[in-house]
Amino acid sequence: MTEKGNSRKKDWERTHQTILAVASSLFMEKGYRLTSTREIAKKCDITQPNLYHHFSNKKEIYLAVIEALTKEVKTALLTILNKGLTLENSLREMIDILLEKHPTNLFKMLQDMSNELDTSEQKLMYLWFHETYISSFIQLFAQVKTSPKLKQRVSDEQAASFLLYNVSALMEVQQTYQKKQSQQKINEMIDMMLYGLYQTSENHESERVNP
Repeated sequence: MTEKGNSRKKDWERTHQTILAVASSLFMEKGYRLTSTREIAKKCDITQPNLYHHFSNKKEIYLAVIEALTKEVKTALLTILNKGLTLENSLREMIDILLEKHPTNLFKMLQDMSNELDTSEQKLMYLWFHETYISSFIQLFAQVKTSPKLKQRVSDEQAASFLLYNVSALMEVQQTYQKKQSQQKINEMIDMMLYGLYQTSENHESERVNP
């Protein structure tokens, strides 16, 4: 390839990555429906026809954004799982990753899947969602061999879904918190999830998360 050809390729790749970065920020902040290709192009300082040289439509951009995001999050979560941390510390670091990567809540993503995508696209998105979020926390709870253990009637998947529901609620309000407040809310969530609201003979006060 000529020097001119290499330069064009680099320019194309640079623009492509800019589109993905800008679109990711907008989709995470506003959701699928309220984000337009016109706004994406404007923030990228390119024309809409130029944008369509990279992606044929908004759905294609959205799917590319979610695929890249879930791959990044999955890698980060698996790295934490392989550290051999305590359950509490693993939860804290994994929740930190989710709050860092998601300016909006996870259930807005699920709502977008249900309302905006066709059946085949929904299946693909649910696969990414499950493999990245649900499976990572299932793996975490399945690794626990010592106290605190899940109650017998609670499955690893139920625990993972419950945790993500609560993390999603925290995502809704995290921007109103300072860093210290956010960490306190995370600690409170972990403490109540692992040890409950009521003290029983099964609770181990010395093992609880320190706020």
